[in-house]
Amino acid sequence: MLAALGVLAVAATVSGMNKVAEEQRALRDAQIADELIAMREADQAIRALMFGAVPDTEPLSAERVRALDAERVRLDHENVARLSAILDELGEWPSISRFDGLSSQSACAIAVHGVKDPAFMERAQILMEPLVRIGDADPECWAQVTDRLLVARGAPQLYGTQMRSEERDGQIYWGSAPIQQPDDLIARRAAVGLTDYEEYLARMRRDYHVPDAALPFPDEPPSSAPAL
Repeated sequence: MLAALGVLAVAATVSGMNKVAEEQRALRDAQIADELIAMREADQAIRALMFGAVPDTEPLSAERVRALDAERVRLDHENVARLSAILDELGEWPSISRFDGLSSQSACAIAVHGVKDPAFMERAQILMEPLVRIGDADPECWAQVTDRLLVARGAPQLYGTQMRSEERDGQIYWGSAPIQQPDDLIARRAAVGLTDYEEYLARMRRDYHVPDAALPFPDEPPSSAPAL
């Protein structure tokens, strides 16, 4: 009888310890979620000022743009360093199931802007990929990280998420950066749960205030083709 009571006491103690550990983890996860969202909000705020999407306290002069860009570079470096530390702490990517969609997407948005630290971006891409395959991380943001890594290496992108613009003889051209096997683009995007490509391009034009007069690059197919 005493032995049985002892076993029950140990089991109760272990159960209580597990409950405390779960509560502590949930509290820490909530803190991390709030931090990730705040980091993304700062990330988006500086870019909104740079693109003139929100009113600024100062005229958007060349000097002001340079100052904002310097602040963007500083913030990107700071956010990447902090997210890297969070990944070290968690030992995994902040998934939708453990955190929530907004927090997980916020982490990915920070990774997208970590292009000056390709080792970090590759780490983020690798950690996210298995979660994307089971719907536990944002596929579009993961595709952006994947494509941005490729473009930074001088290689064609896979999912068509990276855009480019250029002015030639007074005419603005806008479209996707080169794409690997563009005829297979739609199928590749569908395989990882990405949205319709034409809808994506239209959203990018709106988000980045691309002038209506901007044309596709002359060396690319028209916008109805998979490559653009």
